[in-house]
Amino acid sequence: MAHNINCWWRDPSLVLYNKYYEPDEEISQFMRENCEFVGIFFGSFRNKSTKHFITYLNKFYRYVQQRDDPFDIIYVPLDEDESECDFFVNSCMEEWLVVPWSNQTLRRNVRNLYNVLTQPWLVIVKNDENGTVVSFDGKLDLMECGYFSLIEWKSMYKQILHDMKSGKKKQVAAPAPHSPDEDH
Repeated sequence: MAHNINCWWRDPSLVLYNKYYEPDEEISQFMRENCEFVGIFFGSFRNKSTKHFITYLNKFYRYVQQRDDPFDIIYVPLDEDESECDFFVNSCMEEWLVVPWSNQTLRRNVRNLYNVLTQPWLVIVKNDENGTVVSFDGKLDLMECGYFSLIEWKSMYKQILHDMKSGKKKQVAAPAPHSPDEDH
């Protein structure tokens, strides 16, 4: 049975890597079963904006982990080579999951799924069977709401559910990025 591309991270055959850039089935499975929301983060070591934003994302991640909130981050590397990706993951990131750099097909498909044209890019999804997109601009949400972002995303998800039940809104494709001037 084919797996729904909209919730690609829930595929039990997919093994994501850990902070040490090693395959980690246990953490991958824990995330699939226990996280309510997932941040899908796109960036690269050479991108100045990514390195700047990652400090905020790390602080937010530490905050939600200390509170035992059901949130995790998956890094989808846009790095030019695997050694840069490995270095970036080991030196700059918290205990996030990572799509292996070598899995070019998945990286390309996920990037296309969310129409990622700039970096850094953060998409927030509900960890459900539909891979419901809660925010295509998690970066902006995080910069505006700070530690309250998770509360905001929960509220946004409730509104999405309400709108879908009332027939007002369906899950839509990713919009074109509004800030194409950032480094690519």
